[in-house]
Amino acid sequence: MRFLSIAILLYFSTFCLAETTTSTPYVITGLTSQYQLGELTFVGQDSKPVLKQVGLIEVNKDATNVSVVAFNSKFDIVVATLVAPNTFVIDQPGSWIIVIRGEKVEGLGLSKLVIGTPDVPTPIPPTPPDPPNPPDPPTPPTPPNPPIPTDDFDNLGQRLDKLADSLNLLLEERLKFSEIYYNISKKMKEFKVLKVSDAVKQLTSDRDALNLPSVWNNINKMIYDDGGQRVMSREEVIIWYNVIADGIKG
Repeated sequence: MRFLSIAILLYFSTFCLAETTTSTPYVITGLTSQYQLGELTFVGQDSKPVLKQVGLIEVNKDATNVSVVAFNSKFDIVVATLVAPNTFVIDQPGSWIIVIRGEKVEGLGLSKLVIGTPDVPTPIPPTPPDPPNPPDPPTPPTPPNPPIPTDDFDNLGQRLDKLADSLNLLLEERLKFSEIYYNISKKMKEFKVLKVSDAVKQLTSDRDALNLPSVWNNINKMIYDDGGQRVMSREEVIIWYNVIADGIKG
């Protein structure tokens, strides 16, 4: 079996052996893309680590032409794998008689090794699930439209808003209608329209251009009725137009 280069031998050894020794340490196999930083060993994500007991035979360093074989009671023969100079490994579990041959071999010529159970997978902790996404923040409620303020025209703005709501007028139409009154009021403030009669002509033309449905006649009637009972100065007409625009806009 070919061992990975970073298989960890869980034992203590010296660099210059005076005689041959055997032991049964453990190695870790199944690692990929391994590299070492300090005391830490980093491996690939696809690693499948397995902790395994092996037989380790270390022959004295001055021995030459060394070979190591092993056999069991069934006379199955295993040739030990050379992993370093005069250092051999047997990775098959079982009870083995070790035969060491070579020149200047010190100590053991024949020994017995009992290697433990077959591969025992090292449990890998499961990858923790991703944290749940935080819930979306609640959509803030749409703030209600500010109330129509009171005015000096018997609360005409509030009356127009209430009437428009009861007629279920479209918001788009209400905004276009109110914009006409805002614009004419602004032009009068800036003296772009001087006479009230000119303002009325401009309002009439702009309202007709909207081509609103007949239900809007109810709004126009309330405006005409209110204006018909008042005598207003130019400055008061400017305010009156703004009140109408506020009420229709809602």
